Amino acid sequence: MCSKEVSQVTDDLSSPFVFNENIRLAIKEQPQNIPIISAKEQYAATAVVQRQVSAVMDRAATDAFNDYVRRVPAAANLKVRPSNLAYKPNPDKYKVVIPGIMDRLLKPDWATKTQIAIADSVTTDTGVNVNKNVWRSPLPAKALTRFKDRLSVSMIRHLEVNLTGCKTLADIKASMKAAIVAAESDQTVTVKLQLTPTHLVIGRASYPLTIRNGKNAYRTRIDGKQRWIDVDALQYLISKSTAKA
Repeated sequence: MCSKEVSQVTDDLSSPFVFNENIRLAIKEQPQNIPIISAKEQYAATAVVQRQVSAVMDRAATDAFNDYVRRVPAAANLKVRPSNLAYKPNPDKYKVVIPGIMDRLLKPDWATKTQIAIADSVTTDTGVNVNKNVWRSPLPAKALTRFKDRLSVSMIRHLEVNLTGCKTLADIKASMKAAIVAAESDQTVTVKLQLTPTHLVIGRASYPLTIRNGKNAYRTRIDGKQRWIDVDALQYLISKSTAKA
């Protein structure tokens, strides 16, 4: 190609009109039946890329350490364990999700709704899709303190809510729901309950324990049907309810 032709091509590419027109034509020539990727497929594809990026970063860190050892032999006695995590950060607007969920939990009867129903309500108001993992993610201490302060002046401040041991939104929701259910109950029973290695003692009655599937259990009959009471789970609930804040 002669210099004149090269100059002509360069001039064509440098022209905004020609460049934009080439893009338009290229897009027009693309197949129109592009398959739509489902959210599940998109998530799987992103996960693959994340693993690949993490592996590349780990190898780069290992190579960098080996290079350092060649320059500083004294470092050969050290061991390193690269741990790089590639992740897709939440958008800034995702910051409204947790406050949005808390706002709803502070309203009457909202804690009795499902997690999905609450998340859908937040999405409707904010336009942000709520990741289900938000329910199980540990909350910052400041967020928990702020929630307790708001609860004390909320419309449901009359409820006896035990937030002891609550660390996640799921924990808070469960405690709030328990308080609502207890407030609606028309029967309150106070009994002395004891657990020994061999018996469950309720008031003056003693019930022998049985090992079932590796756990302490008590077998009884309710409405003519055999039922098993998971005593280990009962003990866990008792310890949680009496734990110090």
